[in-house]
Amino acid sequence: MTDPLTGEADGIAGFTSAGQGIMQNTNVQDARCEYYDLTHERSGVLRKPRVRERAVPTERRQVARNLAGRYAIRKYVDDARQESLRMELAARQGDVMALACAGIALMGCLQELWAMRNVREEEWRSVVNFLQAALTKEEFERLSTEQCKTVHAIIVNYLGGGLLRDEDVLKARMMLRKAGLDPWKAMSASQQVP
Repeated sequence: MTDPLTGEADGIAGFTSAGQGIMQNTNVQDARCEYYDLTHERSGVLRKPRVRERAVPTERRQVARNLAGRYAIRKYVDDARQESLRMELAARQGDVMALACAGIALMGCLQELWAMRNVREEEWRSVVNFLQAALTKEEFERLSTEQCKTVHAIIVNYLGGGLLRDEDVLKARMMLRKAGLDPWKAMSASQQVP
């Protein structure tokens, strides 16, 4: 069909929505808006779908994750505080069975705190590591009341407190050594094995 005004014969005839006439689609009318995205080219070849990149977690989500981690740490520190207090009371009373049970439970709490170590600062991680190393392979039944008091004091003052500094790590290490608990025991034992 030819257009009476232009005389072009390559257009496509179609009816308007109201059926009042014929509209002519020519090459000029086929030009598309650059913001209109089609799934195919003019040639009929399908375009590859756009891959949308996953949104980077916003700062709000990171803060929420950090708050959840801090809540979990607070819970495990409270559990460790209770277990160390149970150890101290059992040592004072001479109840070796309760002392051993509380010591094993305390090691479980310290392992959970170690698993959450990325939430807190490096100095806090060091204190958890030294306390865990000092109690590793320790016979809890043989711990004295003073050793249990030291463990409880480190948990209350350093793990349960706020931001730690290098001096705090040194003080915690000195407290462990003074109580007869070796914070380097795990490393020195691994070096002695042939």
